[in-house]
Amino acid sequence: MSVRSESRRASSAAARVASVAVSHAAARDAGAAARRVGIIPDDHSRLLDVLESLLLRADLLVTTGGVSMGAFDIVKQALSELGT
Repeated sequence: MSVRSESRRASSAAARVASVAVSHAAARDAGAAARRVGIIPDDHSRLLDVLESLLLRADLLVTTGGVSMGAFDIVKQALSELGT
C-alpha cells in the first residue's frame, strides 16, 4: 500500500510514478495485497484522515514523496500525531 503526498519541491513526474510503481511491485512480489491510494494533496487534515483510515486496514503503510520539507513535512507530522 502506498500513499503519495504532493510536494512543492517534487522531482520529475517520472521519478514519482516510478517510485510508486516499484514499491507496489515489490510489495506484490513479497506476497502482499498491495493497494495504490494515489496522490493526497498537501492538506494536513485530509492526509490525517486518509492515514487514519489506511492504518485501520493495513499491516504496512508505505508513503512516497512529500518528505523533503523538514520540520514542515505534513506526512511526518501526521504520522507522528497518529503515534507511528
